[in-house]
Amino acid sequence: MKFLVIGNNTRSLVCSAKRAGYTVYSLDNFCDVDMRLCADSASPLEHATDSMICELARTFGEIDGVILGTGLND
Repeated sequence: MKFLVIGNNTRSLVCSAKRAGYTVYSLDNFCDVDMRLCADSASPLEHATDSMICELARTFGEIDGVILGTGLND
């Protein structure tokens, strides 16, 4: 299964999902090295608007689910 994790800092969620055997993509504000080691692909959010987040999410292709992390309360 393929998951997209979106949040302010997705490292812990991305690394946990990867250890569980999933394909994991990430959109977050930091894109730190530790997270990038776990993610199959990652892009920075850079304070994107809702419509920009949707466009960025499409760049990962087909996914099975989205996991919302911290910072996306809406």
